[in-house]
Amino acid sequence: MTSRFRIIPPVTLVIGMLLVAGCTAQLGGLRDGSGTVVSEGEENALALAVGDCFTESDADTSASNQPATVPLVPCDTPHESEVFYNHIVESEAFPGADTLNSMAQDVCSTEFATFTGIPFSDSELQLTFYTPTERTWTAGSDRVINCIVVDPVTVTGSLQNANR
Repeated sequence: MTSRFRIIPPVTLVIGMLLVAGCTAQLGGLRDGSGTVVSEGEENALALAVGDCFTESDADTSASNQPATVPLVPCDTPHESEVFYNHIVESEAFPGADTLNSMAQDVCSTEFATFTGIPFSDSELQLTFYTPTERTWTAGSDRVINCIVVDPVTVTGSLQNANR
């Protein structure tokens, strides 16, 4: 049996490296070295971090309650939503959507008071969450409940200790 090696022309290699570098720069340009969002751009919803701010109305939620991507913005620019807590679900088997939603309501309501300074029941702010789907759970890529505080009006800055 003969093996054949294909030699890739140098021009093809250079173009490929430039494309990879360009994509990496684009993806890496959203966050600085500490992970803080420094420019606007789409982020995979599975990569949301505490402190991420985004425009809720632009999130693509077509497939489930968890969008595929989220339009991140630096928190010092106008936005409605901020991730304030990420809860890791410790379970091998998918617990089911109802169980995850119940867990999210409990965890996020408790952490809401810690983050904003007042209980959710006394707040004018809103609370939402993204839970893993059976598809993302089964793929092994998602075990996180994202707790999100939403201001009914556009806000600039973090909602941490908003006390409202």
